[in-house]
Amino acid sequence: MDELVRDFARLFGEEGKEVHTFFAPGIVRIGEFSWHLMERTEGDIDFSFFDEVVKKLKENGLSIMFGTPTATFPAWLAKKHPDILSKDEFGRIRVFGGRRQYCFNSTTYRLYAANITKQLVTHYKDEEAIIAWQIDNEFGHEGSDMCYCEQCHREFQQFLKEKYKQIDVLNEAYGTIFWGQTYNDFSEIPMPTKTITTHNPSLQLDWARFRSFSVNRFAHEMTNIVRKHKGSHQQVTTNVSGGFLKQMV
Repeated sequence: MDELVRDFARLFGEEGKEVHTFFAPGIVRIGEFSWHLMERTEGDIDFSFFDEVVKKLKENGLSIMFGTPTATFPAWLAKKHPDILSKDEFGRIRVFGGRRQYCFNSTTYRLYAANITKQLVTHYKDEEAIIAWQIDNEFGHEGSDMCYCEQCHREFQQFLKEKYKQIDVLNEAYGTIFWGQTYNDFSEIPMPTKTITTHNPSLQLDWARFRSFSVNRFAHEMTNIVRKHKGSHQQVTTNVSGGFLKQMV
């Protein structure tokens, strides 16, 4: 194992800092934060770096769990399409940097994420050493499930329209007569951003449901792509953030 670690250091060099590897008995997890290494400029898809990684791991008898790289997008994508960036409850853009800054309801991001996922899985569908695909990374972690951009506002209103069908039904369910919050149309419904006192509790509950819907829709879109293009020997999974067991003890 020490020799393998040295091989990784020689192979990865400085760029290796971008490649998340996790050693478990007989398996290595790679790739989940490496979109830039796969597509340095738009359309320039190149998996040669990971071809070498996979080759080296196979030589050492290790299996691979490959993470799709959609949790961290490349800087060129944020520059070209700033609409992919999420916003906090004060309407401030979460700029490029860190991780998980994308909006789950960005049509643009969903298209780009679908493309890189399809390209990656198709390229390695016959690779026997890759036994599993990890979808994205820690969905919703660090508050990334929350976005208050214009895209989310429109999607939220549509979500409510599909759920309640008629605005009078929503008004009745919410009890909007209280504090004069009655709506004439779904387009009048706000997101629960900062206001005086507090928003209608039913509105806040539906907002939480909508955020769950948004994350799940994106996850299912990416999962369906992987299932369609993966090899028959490859499993599909994802991961969640840690700390739960410690909190329960």
